[in-house]
Amino acid sequence: MGAITFKAGEMARAARAANMAVERRTTVPILGCIRIKRSVRETMADFIGTDLDLSVSTFAACQADDEDFDLALPARTLLDLARAFPADALIKLRPQAGNVCIVDADDCRFRIEGLPPKDWPDAIFSPPAHESVLSATFDFATSVRRLLPFMSGEETRYYLCGVGFQGDMLAATNGHILGKILLPPEARGRCVIVPAKACKLIAKLMPEDRPQETIATSTKFVCVSDRVSIATKLIDGTFPDIARVIPKEIEFNGFEAHIPRDRVATALKRATIGFGPGEKTVGFCVGSDGFAQMQSRTAVINLGCRPDRVGDVAFNVRLLGDVIKFLKGDTLHFRASGPDAGRDGPMVALGDGDDLAVIMPMRSTFVDSPKFQEAA
Repeated sequence: MGAITFKAGEMARAARAANMAVERRTTVPILGCIRIKRSVRETMADFIGTDLDLSVSTFAACQADDEDFDLALPARTLLDLARAFPADALIKLRPQAGNVCIVDADDCRFRIEGLPPKDWPDAIFSPPAHESVLSATFDFATSVRRLLPFMSGEETRYYLCGVGFQGDMLAATNGHILGKILLPPEARGRCVIVPAKACKLIAKLMPEDRPQETIATSTKFVCVSDRVSIATKLIDGTFPDIARVIPKEIEFNGFEAHIPRDRVATALKRATIGFGPGEKTVGFCVGSDGFAQMQSRTAVINLGCRPDRVGDVAFNVRLLGDVIKFLKGDTLHFRASGPDAGRDGPMVALGDGDDLAVIMPMRSTFVDSPKFQEAA
């Protein structure tokens, strides 16, 4: 078998991406490897990594002496090797008998022991011939990046550990906050849950502001860009019915205001000044002058607008920050629901367009404190 030559920078980029799907510790040796084989693209080699639940495939430019080549080399060793040389240095892989590979780079030579490529679990992500496939091209990665803070990490509620396609929307929730994005018409009609690990890799590896092809079956999901393909098994569960979580119009009877984004983001940052360890509560209320305020134990900040409906409601400061970052637009619209001026029900936050977020309130005593009210 002839030699395959890569530039170190190209090899490092491809090996880094494929390595993200490789488990650090595995009882199946082949799953600790990256597979390198001839690509269908001219002068390219495919780099593939998998843990059986997830697969990442990308490619790197190469020069090959043979028309066909196929290697399975240890992922960490391959990545360390590529990183050890300047980006424009040439790295030559020379496969030998017994799955051994001799590597020449600059004035160095290495001997790497690989595994038989025939042991690679090739067909795990190929959908059965009878299975229906839904395909759509849209910017899934950007939506996922926005929804990452809303995903749960609690494995006991595994069906929340990802993003869910639900009819015409894409959503994520951890039980405390919920984010919902309206899907383009061509991407609607699916009811599947894409796991958090795959979502994080899609957010990290897919290019910014460019559409990807998405392919979904009843058990698998694939996201493909011009450089990277990520395939994953879907979560076997039912995503919560988002429509039941969002309050109905009749339930909005608490605090309601339309606040400039910059004003509320700055107020949130200032409200935490003086916080001690473990402090995490801020709230909306209305001051004696009729203007909306953000309050914390240590601060009162005028938000520069009059609310449409009075009330007070408190939130976890980090979750409220995630909601503000998620929403688009220069003005954010906050509407609280539930009895007792919104304190027992969720608040809905809206920006521009049809996207929305829901955040559950916290019980707090600082807004009712006579001492604090006197200071306010």
